[in-house]
Amino acid sequence: MGKLKLKYDFDTSKCLEVEYEPKEWSRVTCNTFRSYNGNRRITTWDKNKNPIYTEFDYPLYYFETNTIVETPINKGTQYIHGKRTESQPRKYENFS
Repeated sequence: MGKLKLKYDFDTSKCLEVEYEPKEWSRVTCNTFRSYNGNRRITTWDKNKNPIYTEFDYPLYYFETNTIVETPINKGTQYIHGKRTESQPRKYENFS
């Protein structure tokens, strides 16, 4: 079984930002950007290096899936089971 190829409705090479707090924008990865329930924008620059902000209002996907979110649970990254999965340490890793 191969790894799922995620759909991107935007140019992943652009500066992708989400608004975590009012007027507080943070740059994020393309995976977080496509799954973030909240204000999203793509930033580009003109020839004079002035920023151009484009609001992004396309489908919202569950994190690391191609399943579109019908009803978001809350603001922030949307996970298919409602919460982020916990990573399991390898048998030789000890974080205590």
